[in-house]
This record gives sequence, structure tokens and C-alpha cells, in this order.
Amino acid sequence: MKAQEYYQAISEATHTIFDKSLIYCDFLGKIHDYSASIQDWMEVVPSNQEKHMINHSLEQIEFSCLSLLSGMYRQSFSSLRLALELLFGSIYFSAHKLEHIEWRNGSRDLIWKVINDKENGVLSKRFSDAFFPELSIYIDDQRNTSKEIYRQLSEFVHGNHATWDREVPSLSINEALIEEYRKKFYAMNSVSHWEHLKVAGIE
Repeated sequence: MKAQEYYQAISEATHTIFDKSLIYCDFLGKIHDYSASIQDWMEVVPSNQEKHMINHSLEQIEFSCLSLLSGMYRQSFSSLRLALELLFGSIYFSAHKLEHIEWRNGSRDLIWKVINDKENGVLSKRFSDAFFPELSIYIDDQRNTSKEIYRQLSEFVHGNHATWDREVPSLSINEALIEEYRKKFYAMNSVSHWEHLKVAGIE
């Protein structure tokens, strides 16, 4: 089989999986609502720099959903993790302008451990007391939930042994992974929805 024929066959397989996945993915409306809410929130973000990161987060949500529907589950989980990282990173950098400039210049990495730090991260009591006091009583639960989501998604990114047992070495619909994705997305939505977070500078 020629290379072009090989990839044409893969394309046809993903289209078949896509059509079948639409039946099982009854939560697509929730993903769309989530994206729309983030877009609404982005309208009041004062800095174009943060908007840029938030927009990339939305792109990754879309890629994640497309990969899920196409049966590319590992890529779907990876994009979902990046979406969470970029969204929380935009909030963190809104209060740490120097670090944001360093990140844009390529001299600093976006580090989840820093973003989600218990003492100074975006889901720390210090941060919520300063920018969103109403969240402070829930902050520990929110941080622990986000930490667990990120850890679980990272298993797919890093290729942990257990993740390979949940996949098959061929393109096919996997209802169990679709359900796992649904649970992770709902959990992510609960800790990163625009109503729960504020960018520094928004009154």
C-alpha cells in the first residue's frame, strides 16, 4: 500500500469513528457552553496578553474535542491538559507580569507546580483573598481537584503503563475512554469555569 493510500484509509476510519462517537458524546453541548462562557469572560479581560493565552486554551479545547470524536483519545487528553494549563497560566501571569514577559521571551517555562502552588498559586487562599474572596472557603477543594485532574491527564501525556491498557493499537471507538473524558471535562469545568476565577485587574 502506498503512503497516500495508507493515510486515506486512516482518514476514512476516523470519519467512521466520528459518526459513531456523536451518538455517545452527549456532552458536546456542555463543552460548547464552556467555550462560550470563557469567550464571554475574555471580553472583560483588560490585557491582550492574557487574552492571547486564553484564546490558545480555547483552541486546545476544540482540538481535544475533535480528537475525542476521531478516536484519538491520548491526543484528546493531552490537549485537555494543555487547555487547563494555559487557562490557569493566563490567570497566574495576570498577577505576575515580569514572569509573563520572561515566558513570552522564552526564558521561563509555564510550570504547573508553580501555577497551582498551595501558598501562591491561582487556587491559593492568598490569591483568592486578594482577587475573589467569595471563593476562599472553597479554595482547598478546588485546588485539590485541579491537582488530581492534572495528574490523571498527565498519565496520558507521559505514557504511563496503565494508560496503554485502556487503549487498543488501532483506530476504533472506545466508550470507556469517552466516559473517562466526560468525567475529566466535568471536573475541569468545576474548577476553571469563568465564574470561579478572576484575572488580576478586573474589578
